[in-house]
Amino acid sequence: MNSTTPTILLVEDDQSMARAYLAYLADEPYEVTHVATGAEALAELERQAPDIMLLDLRLPDMEGFEVLQWAQEQELPTASVVITGHGSINAAVESMRLGAGDFLVKPFSKDRLAITLKTLQERVGQKLLGSGVFTLKRGRLRSVKLLLLQNREWHKRRI
Repeated sequence: MNSTTPTILLVEDDQSMARAYLAYLADEPYEVTHVATGAEALAELERQAPDIMLLDLRLPDMEGFEVLQWAQEQELPTASVVITGHGSINAAVESMRLGAGDFLVKPFSKDRLAITLKTLQERVGQKLLGSGVFTLKRGRLRSVKLLLLQNREWHKRRI
């Protein structure tokens, strides 16, 4: 894959749901890795922080909140979207408190997922723009994809 292709870590223990989300993303410009447990998610996050994490809250070995909190404590440059079939206002609030950029209640459509990911990438770009990370190059702003690549490089330097 192209090194500037945004990466997604899909953390979903239900194999049929995971297959559906992978199919949703098949034609999108993302490199997707799927894991089914919290332990696998933590290992993957430690190995290589993705640009975006789609995280189920109910995992067989731990709560998704634990994964989200760990990612926040590590200050990973990963934007997160919580996905759950057990949505509540309290869960949404706790997800946002722990750094999630959005909260989706299952089931959701391919279009809803695509819009959520696009909006999340735009928000990440606006945060970076507001912090002065964007620089002018030949009169144009660097792309968000390049900035996401730089975030991966930043993560590698931290290890």
